[in-house]
Amino acid sequence: MSQPQPDAPLDLDAIQARTEDATPGPWWADDTDILVGTPDDCDPNPTWIGESANPGTPDGGLTNATFIAAARTDVEQLLTRVRQLEAELVGMTDLRDRAITRQDQLRDRLDERTSDIADRALANAQLRAERDRYRTAWHSARTRATTTREHLDITELGRDRAIEAVEQLQAELATERAVAESNQRAAKLLAEDVQRLTAEATRKEREMTQILTERDAFHDMADRLAAAIAPIEVIGEHSSDNCPWENALDAPNPPTEPTLTGWAAGLADAGLTPYGGTLTLDADDAPFVRLHFAFTPDMPDPYREQFLTQLGRIILDEL
Repeated sequence: MSQPQPDAPLDLDAIQARTEDATPGPWWADDTDILVGTPDDCDPNPTWIGESANPGTPDGGLTNATFIAAARTDVEQLLTRVRQLEAELVGMTDLRDRAITRQDQLRDRLDERTSDIADRALANAQLRAERDRYRTAWHSARTRATTTREHLDITELGRDRAIEAVEQLQAELATERAVAESNQRAAKLLAEDVQRLTAEATRKEREMTQILTERDAFHDMADRLAAAIAPIEVIGEHSSDNCPWENALDAPNPPTEPTLTGWAAGLADAGLTPYGGTLTLDADDAPFVRLHFAFTPDMPDPYREQFLTQLGRIILDEL
């Protein structure tokens, strides 16, 4: 029968089989004889296992006999303990594998979280840059609106609307600044408000341009009316000390007054049609100037009425 080599892998099943095939224990050593049982047994004829007599050793083989006798019980106990350790090793291995799996899962989640944080940081940086760009655009629009307002000679109604719009812009600016510092959703709201305010500033600028255009047209019409009443030598030029419109109102009647028939006769050549509305200036409860008007046929009535109203205001403001 071949013997296991010292460097061969441990074969617990083979050891278990050899243990079970051997004579059941316990064994004990009687000098160099190995017997079944214990020294306390009273069996006069115990089963003899073998002998380890070795005259060449100091104890004659007693140590070997003791080792062999104890090995019968020691091997069984060692097998039992090794089996327990193997079972524990299996449990520890499973626990280790689960720990490694959990560690990998946590590492993956950490990587995902780190990537998510990096993405959010990038998104926040982009949002802050976008917010700053909108804020710069808003400040630019506000500066343009302020500069336009400073250089415009607006009417009382336009001035009141401009003041109301500026106050509204200032209130919205305070709200937008607070909202912009909160989160991503606030930044989106800020962008929407800036776009709306930019559109409002553009609309206001168009309104101011329209007002200036209408004012210039009314001034030109007043100049033409003044020139029709008296020559430039009489009414003079516009200056800080001279108002041609007042001079025209104070000028004496021309030596010959054109007839309404003659005035209306030339309208057809100019492509104009008479308008029923008039503009009358009173003094001492009696009219001293009455203006008749003619317009192009395609001018709507609301525009004609607005023209008369604005012209009357301009004349009254200058008187």
